[in-house]
Amino acid sequence: MNYSQAEEISAMNDEELVATYTLKKSELEGLKTEFGYIEMLITQRLEERGASVMRGEKFNVESTQKIEYDKNILALLREHFSADELGFCYTPEHQEVVNVEENWNMTKTKTLAKHGADIAGIISDARMKVGRMRLHLKERK
Repeated sequence: MNYSQAEEISAMNDEELVATYTLKKSELEGLKTEFGYIEMLITQRLEERGASVMRGEKFNVESTQKIEYDKNILALLREHFSADELGFCYTPEHQEVVNVEENWNMTKTKTLAKHGADIAGIISDARMKVGRMRLHLKERK
């Protein structure tokens, strides 16, 4: 978006802004669907070729895939090496003590507000808004 487009959008009244928002959201959904299809085709072609890079004129698409190892198969290494020899790359199963952060169930905590204004104030003051505000379209009837 350039400066003149931003000015044009800023000058819109509420109805125009909602109409533009609705149109752009619809266009975005279409783009997401198209993008997903293109991504699927690239993935299929890379897998067919056994490749990890698809070259383009100006850009390459590189695939990244998380690698995991089958622990049951790796267990066979224990038959070939001693615990000391595997010490640098293997940690046997064990228990650890973990500190768990305190947690408040606010649905239940709010019932404490009946014990007075001070308690209700504490609960009210603790409330924080986090994350971005999300907008949702709702069709008018």
